[in-house]
Amino acid sequence: MKREIEKKIKSISDGIGTAAAEEMRQELTEDLVEEFDKRVDAGMSELDAYRDVLKNVDEIKKLFESLPVTEEEEAAKERKKSSANLNKILSRISSCCWLLVVIVYFWFSFTYGMWHLTWLIFIWGSIGQTFLDMIKSYNRGKALKKVLKSGLSKILWQMAVIVFFVVSFAMSIWNTSWLIFIATAIVQIILNAVLDD
Repeated sequence: MKREIEKKIKSISDGIGTAAAEEMRQELTEDLVEEFDKRVDAGMSELDAYRDVLKNVDEIKKLFESLPVTEEEEAAKERKKSSANLNKILSRISSCCWLLVVIVYFWFSFTYGMWHLTWLIFIWGSIGQTFLDMIKSYNRGKALKKVLKSGLSKILWQMAVIVFFVVSFAMSIWNTSWLIFIATAIVQIILNAVLDD
């Protein structure tokens, strides 16, 4: 239970994310563990002692929130908030994009036919989704090289599928068009070598 007390206070402190909160966390945890021990020594069960010690958890949160915040910490909090807002916007765009993809697929297919090719719009949609995921990952603080390596690799293979079917249907060279995937694998190796440097 002592470990649970430490986890709870750490969770509150991490949510505030300031140096003052981190400093207060250690002191407050020691005090609460001491209070917990007193209650257990007095005959209270560990569970009841845990509940009693943390019954005023809202007051503990307010205490952490009232601690002083430096300008750098305030700026970091604002950046984190902006980042979260951007990710929400990107998630909404992603949902709208897939709806648009479905609408365009049926409209184009019913209007112009070519059902054997129009399904490829879903792969174009997945390429757009990959771009959005790359922006989200970078926005969350992932290294640019890792974002590019992962994202470009997915896009490369998605494009390979599109090229394969378009070339195969347009030129009817199914017996050799599969070589596109061999070429894509070679490009993938080169891409990895460049981005691993």
